[in-house]
Amino acid sequence: MSEAAVLAFFRAIGEARVPLEELGDRLVEIADNYKRVMSQLIAAAGDSLEIGRLKVKARAALEAGQLEEADVLLEEVLAAEDAAAEERQLEAARTCGQRGDIALARLRHRQAAQCFAAAAQRIPSRHQDLVLFYLCKEQRALYRQGVEFGDNQALVDAITTCENIIERTKDKHPTLDWAQTQSDFGKALFRIGERERGTGSLERSVAAFRAALEVYTREKFPLDWASVHSDLGSVFVRLGERERGTGSLEQAVAAYRAALEVRTRHQFPLKWAITQNNLGNALVRLGERERGTGSLERAVAAYRAALEVRTRHQFPLDWAMSQNNLGLALFRIGERESGTARFEEAVEAFRAALEEWTHHRAPPAWSMAQNNLGLALWRLGEREKGTEYLKNAIEAFRAALEERSQQRVPLDWAQTQHNLGLALWRLGQLEKRSERLREAISAFQAALKERSQERAPLEWAQTQNSLGVALWTLGEEKGGAVLREEAIAAFRTALKERTRAKVPLDWAETQNNLGIALLVQGLGTRNRAMLEEARAAMERAFNVCIAAGQEHRRSYFEDRLRAIDQAIANLGPVAGFA
Repeated sequence: MSEAAVLAFFRAIGEARVPLEELGDRLVEIADNYKRVMSQLIAAAGDSLEIGRLKVKARAALEAGQLEEADVLLEEVLAAEDAAAEERQLEAARTCGQRGDIALARLRHRQAAQCFAAAAQRIPSRHQDLVLFYLCKEQRALYRQGVEFGDNQALVDAITTCENIIERTKDKHPTLDWAQTQSDFGKALFRIGERERGTGSLERSVAAFRAALEVYTREKFPLDWASVHSDLGSVFVRLGERERGTGSLEQAVAAYRAALEVRTRHQFPLKWAITQNNLGNALVRLGERERGTGSLERAVAAYRAALEVRTRHQFPLDWAMSQNNLGLALFRIGERESGTARFEEAVEAFRAALEEWTHHRAPPAWSMAQNNLGLALWRLGEREKGTEYLKNAIEAFRAALEERSQQRVPLDWAQTQHNLGLALWRLGQLEKRSERLREAISAFQAALKERSQERAPLEWAQTQNSLGVALWTLGEEKGGAVLREEAIAAFRTALKERTRAKVPLDWAETQNNLGIALLVQGLGTRNRAMLEEARAAMERAFNVCIAAGQEHRRSYFEDRLRAIDQAIANLGPVAGFA
C-alpha cells in the first residue's frame, strides 16, 4: 500500500470526523476495502480495450491516493460496461432474428415467429423502433403460418401481436409503419373471419383497413391505397355472403373498381387481371341476389377481361381459375334465361379449366371444376331431350367424389352428393327406372350425414327438399303411400329452416312442392283439410314468386289454385252446413 494511499485514508477519516476511539477500526476497514478493490480492479477476459484501459487508469489513481479520480474513472468503466452489455443484448437479438430468417427460408413460420419474438424481448427498452421491427416480423410469420397451413391459433396470435404493436404506437402520429401494421391487422382479421360463423372479425378487418387509408392516401401512396381497397373488396364479399341484403356486396364492387383506377392494365397488368377476377366474383354474388342479369353480365365481362392477361400459356393455373369463375357466372345467367346457350358456354368454360386443373396437378381445384361441370350438364339435361347430358353430369359428380372425400372435406363431399342426387333423380324420371330414384334418395341421405341442421341449416333444408321430391317421385312410380307420406314429412322438415324471412324464394319452392303433394294426397283420400292446406301452401308460394318479379309463373300458380278449388268444390258442402 503506497504512502499516498495511506494519506488519502487519513484525509477521508478527517473529512468524516471519525471519533478517536474508532480510528483504529476505521483504518482497518478502509484498508480491507482498498485491498479488495485493488484485487478486483484488473482487466477481465471479456473486457474491451477501452474498459481495460480505464481499469488500469483507475488502479493507478487508487495507488496514488486519488480516490475521487478513481471513482470518476470507475463510473466511466460502468458506462462502458453498460454499453457493452447493451450491445451484447442487441447482438443476441440480431442472432435471434437471423435464426428467424433461416426458419422462414425453411417454411417453418411458427419457429420463425418464436425467434422474432425472442429477438424483441432481448432488445433494451430504449430501442423501441427495433422492438417494433421484430414484432412486425413476428406477426407476419404468424400470418403466413395461419394462411398457408390453416393454423387458426397462429392467426389469433398474429392478431394479438398486431394489437400489441398498435398499443405501443397509439400516442404517436400515424406513420407508414403504423399504416402497414393496420393493413396487416386487417388481413389477419379477414383470414380468421373467413373461418368463423359470425361477422365480428370481418367488421374489425374493415375498420383496420380504413385506418390504414388515413395514411395511404391515393395522392401520396397510390399503390398502397389500391392494395388496401382490393383487400377491402375481399372483406365486403365475405360480409355480403353472410348478410341478407346487398349493401356489403355493393361496397365490394365499389372497392374493386376504386383499386382498378390505379391498377390499370397498361401499368400493372397482372394486378389489373387479379382485380378484374375479384370484381367478377363480387358481381356474381351481387347478381345472385338481384332479379335481372345485369350484374352477372358485368361479371362475365370482368372475367373475360382478366383472361386477356391471364393467358393459358403464361399463367395456366390462374387462367383455369378465371375460366372456372366465368363458367359459374354463365351458369347463373343460364338459370334465369330460357334455352341452353349459356349452359353450353358454361360447360365449355369448365372443360377449359379442367385442361389445366388436372387431377394430378391440382386435385382440390379439379374436383371443384368437375362438380361445377356436373351442375351445368345437369341443367342442360333438364332442358334437352334425351339422357346424355344427365349421364355425363353423373359421371362428373362421381369423378369429383374421388377427391372430395367425406373424411377430408365433409361439406364439399355432401354438396356433391346432393348434386349427384339431383342428376340421378332427373335421370330416373326420364328413364322410368326406380333404381335410379333409389340411388338419388341414397345420395341425398348421404349428404344429410354432413349437412346437419346445426352445422349447415340452409344446406340441410335444401337437401331435405330434394329428398322429398325424390321420395315423392318414387312413390308415384311405385304407388307407395308410405313414400309419399315420407316426402310430405321431408318438405315440412325443410320449412323449419327455409323460412320466408331468410330465403323467400327457396321457401316458396318448398311450399309449392308441399302444396302439390298435399293436393295429390288430398284427392286420393278425399281429405278436405289436406286440400285446404294444399291451397294455402300454393297461395303462399304464388304471392312470394309474383312479389319477386316472377310474372312468368303466374299462369302456373293460377292453374294449380283453380284445380284445388275445383277439387274442394267436388267434395260437396261440409257436413252440418248448408
